Amino acid sequence: MHPATSQSGVSVILKDLDNNTKLKFLEYFSKIKSAQNCVIPLVDVINLKIGKKAMVLPWKSPLNEFLHFHEHPIDVVSLCMQFIQGVAFLHEHMVAHCDLKPSNVVVDAKHQQLYIIDFDLVEFIKSEDTMVEGWCGTPPWIAPKVGKRDGLMQQYSPILADRWVSGMMMKYFAEYVPSHETRQDLEVLVEPLMSNNPKARPSLSGLKVSGQRK
Repeated sequence: MHPATSQSGVSVILKDLDNNTKLKFLEYFSKIKSAQNCVIPLVDVINLKIGKKAMVLPWKSPLNEFLHFHEHPIDVVSLCMQFIQGVAFLHEHMVAHCDLKPSNVVVDAKHQQLYIIDFDLVEFIKSEDTMVEGWCGTPPWIAPKVGKRDGLMQQYSPILADRWVSGMMMKYFAEYVPSHETRQDLEVLVEPLMSNNPKARPSLSGLKVSGQRK
């Protein structure tokens, strides 16, 4: 990725375009107007002098930096639920991210709007029962059934694996929630998502913290 500034003075990121599938994916989701759509929008595609193309994406604050160093009060629960709704939105469109982790989440600091990035490993599936094979992801943000890099190949549902990692992400967000009671509310949702039985992991759609406004 290469940081840059657009002609209008907006900070952007240039990312080498290595396959058309990723481009079509971002083009498709960039056209969907929904509060639940947290896919980073595609700004433009440019031709580079070296004969390659680059995607232009808006620059946003990395999640970990935003949570660590933001000077103003942050509604961490809102960010957490934006993330959950964003992953649920992908799943509703039959897409599993397969590499969910804090470094693949960014935040518009001004509006506290969360975006999911890095779709290099996405799987397009027919249902949550669709099974795939092959290790992928980033330790420790990998569901148990995915296996290990040097281990035996295992079949798993990428949707159900995403749900497990979403539970891990909720635990990550909970570390930044000042209210002990609210942290407990989040932890109640984490346990079923991280069940050792993939089939027991609930859908992310409609998931909310007790007392949270719809």
